[in-house]
Amino acid sequence: RVYKAKEDNFLALDKHVSANSGVPLVVCGESGSGKSALLANWAHRYQQHHPEDILVSHFIGCSPSSSNYQSMMVRILKEVQHLLRDESQNVSSDPQTVTEEFGKWLQDALLRNKRQQMILIIDGLDMLDDRENAFDLLWLPANFPKNICVILSLAPSRAMNVLTRRNYPILQMMPLAEAERKSLIRALLDVNSKKLSEKQEFQIASYEICGNPRFLRVLLEDITVWGQFEELDSKISRDLKASNTSELYEILLDRLEADYNKDVVKSFFSYLGCSRRGLYLEQELAPILLNKKKIEQKAWGSLVIIIEDLLFNSLGLLSFSNRDITKAVQSRYLNDPKETKQLHKDLAEIFEAVEGYPERKIEELPYQLDKAGEWKKLQDCMTNLSVFHKLFTPQHKFDLFRYWRALEQNMKVDVLAEVRQALSRTREYPAGVIVGDLFFRLACFMEEIGKYKGAEEVFTMARHHYENSAQSVAVALCDYSIGRVLLSQARYDESEKMLKKALTIYLREKGPNDADTASVLTRLGHLYTDLNRFKEAEEAFERSLQIRVEKLGPTHTRVGQTLKHMLSMYEEQGNSVKALEIGNRALQITEARLGPDDPNVSSVLVRLGRVFLHDKRFKEAKANFKRALKIIVNKLGTDHPFAADNMYELGALYFVKPEEIGKAEAAWSSEKSEKFFLDALAIKEAKLGPTHPDVARICNRLGSLYIERVQFDTAEMYLQRAFDIRKSKLGIYHSRTGQTLKHMITLYESQENTKKAIECGQQALQVFERLGGPLNLMTVANILVRMSDLYRTDEGSNSKQRQAALKKAFDIKHARLGPSHPQVLDISRLMNELTAPPPPPPPAPSVASASWQDVDVADTATKNTRLGLLADIVNFGGKKLATRQEAHSKNNAAQVKGWWKQNYAYQNVPGSNAPIQKAPLKPQMPPLPHQKVPLKPQMPQQQQQPALPSRVGAPAPPPPPPPPSASFAAIPPPPPPPPKGW
Repeated sequence: RVYKAKEDNFLALDKHVSANSGVPLVVCGESGSGKSALLANWAHRYQQHHPEDILVSHFIGCSPSSSNYQSMMVRILKEVQHLLRDESQNVSSDPQTVTEEFGKWLQDALLRNKRQQMILIIDGLDMLDDRENAFDLLWLPANFPKNICVILSLAPSRAMNVLTRRNYPILQMMPLAEAERKSLIRALLDVNSKKLSEKQEFQIASYEICGNPRFLRVLLEDITVWGQFEELDSKISRDLKASNTSELYEILLDRLEADYNKDVVKSFFSYLGCSRRGLYLEQELAPILLNKKKIEQKAWGSLVIIIEDLLFNSLGLLSFSNRDITKAVQSRYLNDPKETKQLHKDLAEIFEAVEGYPERKIEELPYQLDKAGEWKKLQDCMTNLSVFHKLFTPQHKFDLFRYWRALEQNMKVDVLAEVRQALSRTREYPAGVIVGDLFFRLACFMEEIGKYKGAEEVFTMARHHYENSAQSVAVALCDYSIGRVLLSQARYDESEKMLKKALTIYLREKGPNDADTASVLTRLGHLYTDLNRFKEAEEAFERSLQIRVEKLGPTHTRVGQTLKHMLSMYEEQGNSVKALEIGNRALQITEARLGPDDPNVSSVLVRLGRVFLHDKRFKEAKANFKRALKIIVNKLGTDHPFAADNMYELGALYFVKPEEIGKAEAAWSSEKSEKFFLDALAIKEAKLGPTHPDVARICNRLGSLYIERVQFDTAEMYLQRAFDIRKSKLGIYHSRTGQTLKHMITLYESQENTKKAIECGQQALQVFERLGGPLNLMTVANILVRMSDLYRTDEGSNSKQRQAALKKAFDIKHARLGPSHPQVLDISRLMNELTAPPPPPPPAPSVASASWQDVDVADTATKNTRLGLLADIVNFGGKKLATRQEAHSKNNAAQVKGWWKQNYAYQNVPGSNAPIQKAPLKPQMPPLPHQKVPLKPQMPQQQQQPALPSRVGAPAPPPPPPPPSASFAAIPPPPPPPPKGW
């Protein structure tokens, strides 16, 4: 081996070790840049100069087991024991304990043996096995004791981003300079007694890609074994066409095929490339080559020796030595899906023949069956309870979720039916496992994949087993779990009953200050929040938080869970400041304890995103929702209820209109919103049932969306469904039921169905008045202002009702906002208009208008405001009347009301892309806002009366100017008197 040391890098490592800072140093560089060689050579020199120090190195990727961070940490501790010859402190078999006590264990070992310093080198963090969020580096202490010097190396990756956020010092590996390339070329060739001409050396050294030491070494090894000297120049030129190391490896594979049997080379590398953790040469690879490809050992024996540098050999377990060769094999041999599936099928047969269920079989067999598309065999494997017992662990459980999702998608299996059938085969229960514990873990699995009804059933079975064996605490745990699942299904009464049963047992068996008691209190707080019982929710949360902080510490995962639910409580109450404060604490704790890509993090992100959306911080809301959706899809799949929550929130974000954002270029898209809402609705209906409150929430939004589109029949269908579900599940006096009633006011008002709009408004007033609180009182005031507008247009109402509504709204807003707030002034103006005397009657027209047949309507509509609305109607067939927003922008009152959408088949309107409406709800055309005028050949023009504004805050239209007659112009209109009695 040849290594050309860079003294600058050696000095940087020496300086870090002498600093004794306790902060790890990060060596970063592209794959093949020489990180491992630098650390190996520096460690060798340092050990020679400092034999008194303990130096432990771990090179990830040197064997398949080396990439598991838990195995790595145990190996490091055991090696320290061996070097110190001290086994007085045992190494725990619990991975969680090893992770939590790693730094302290090392420090205690040094102090006990009176050693000054330890050097710990971990190379190749980017090659970790990505299970249990390994790349989030939660297992790696942020800081170590000062006498433990840690050096880490990795390529740019997700793990590197984590280390950058920790502000660790970085030693960046730089490409070889041209002079260094020439020196290394000569040194590498000298090992094999080879030499190139100066022109050839210059040709290789001048290529930038040769600044990567691995690329340069592979290139020189390839041309060293080239046997045709006269074609060496063309060989060098061909190799230099590779743009990266993996492409250069493909050229090397091409040469191996020419030198050896092509089928042998392809089969050997293909099977190895299809394995998950490598293959044992004698027990796995050799039999499959012989049985499936009829290739005997003498055909591949010499090949293994020649490609030694491309492989790692860990006690006979072969794997590729780096990712570049892996990419080359995948590109060259595994690009045909049909052939690749057959390779996986062959490997699956090898592992099926293994007796029992060792770890090796658990890792490889379901993986190979999944990749081969052998769904029936995968189904049999997944329903084997021994396989489940070994897969439902923190290390493997996301693999288990992925396999079941594949079965659901490809075989439409019913998970609950499969679990029932598996539980009926009592002889297959894994040995040494308590039956109640097995049932409980199965129920937890079903809850995690969103099968709540099945989870409830299996939790009940587990409870029965525990109850028969008089395990009261285990019974309480089952009661708590059943209550949690019932809460997920919005079965609030049953959930509260089960949670209180669990709380009673915990109080009796463990006392009021136990962590399990706190868990039940947190879940009760969640339930009370959903039911708007905020006082009870806050009491439960505060007590739970106090217990968990005292018992577990302020940064424990369960403290983050309580804070997450408190965030929802403050969000429901409209307290954005408190919600953000609590939510940021919850996010910080959850990310620190579980990693940034854990499903629990997505749950906090969604809640924070809702607060941002409410506060119109749209950019932050969108970032939160998208990040949360990515986490859930990667971990739990696209059909999980948590994924539906994210889809719903993204739909709500896209439903925000540009004028609300304040940017004309904002991407408001009802099509995007509709797609997100409908996808979320399908998932929620499938997973939670058609009457779950989450289904009502989505229906409520869809109703609002279709109102905006002027699709009133569809809107009414969704809103009525939302109202029925919420009234049934949450009760009539719930804020969410009131929200649906508010949308129904808008729906019926848009159709000029004033009676129904007033009826919904009166019900909404009763809901929010009974709920009380500052936020609900403001909602009451807003509804009252809308009701005053409805009373103005309703024939059965009178001005007294309108005055009473405005008076009550004025009193609420005046008390909450002050006398000078714009909303208060708007209501005051409306009250003034009610008490002002009516305007004088219009003067008699001096000239009769022309007949309707002689009027150029398109021209008149722009010149004569008195006939503007009628001109729109006559010109209806040629106008594009598309959406409610356009109607608002044109101040087209008739279009805002939407009656024309209900009475005309407008699918033939030129340029219109609006959806085709059903049969009209009102066959007759409603009267125009001005006086009813019979359509006769000669019709006198009449002065149109000014209309009152239809919404609070809209400016009152000015009265039309009187005609230029001397008698009327001389008498100015009297000023409106101040309001009386307000």
